[in-house]
Amino acid sequence: MLSNGRMPDEDMKVIFNEWRHDVGTWMRPSTLKTYNALMDNGRQGDAQSLGKLTFSTYQFHLSGCKFLIDVFIRLPLVCIQPSRHLLIGRLLTELMTAFQEHKKTQQYVDVVARSLDFQQKQWRLGKQIWWVEYHHTQGQKLSFQVRDGTTSYYSLSDAEEEQVENFDCRRS
Repeated sequence: MLSNGRMPDEDMKVIFNEWRHDVGTWMRPSTLKTYNALMDNGRQGDAQSLGKLTFSTYQFHLSGCKFLIDVFIRLPLVCIQPSRHLLIGRLLTELMTAFQEHKKTQQYVDVVARSLDFQQKQWRLGKQIWWVEYHHTQGQKLSFQVRDGTTSYYSLSDAEEEQVENFDCRRS
């Protein structure tokens, strides 16, 4: 039963639980095979954990934000009233307002912070990998020049000597 145009929390729990338990409609075939094998082997707890984890991932992949799925289900987007366009406009406004409110929650702030931290770590790791590849390539190039006799090892700077040694000793 809708109250204030929104579905109550208890009904939402029932909808999401029924949806989650209907694994055949949303789970990937490879994961479904693992899930069924766990169920057949009497490991219902492991199967349930797998189901919860993959359902959470599935919801995120649907819209990029599990919150939006909750709001889409909670709000009555389908109606049979003549002033349908007015109701849809109001619902979309409510949706945007709800999303702005959600962005103020601690859960949202934590997710954004984790995402930014992850991006920073990825950027730092990418930069480190780039520098390792660069030093390896430079060491290789200089090592070949020293072997060919086109460059004297003693004319190299300390950093270049280290690059050559790291390449020749397979440390790079």
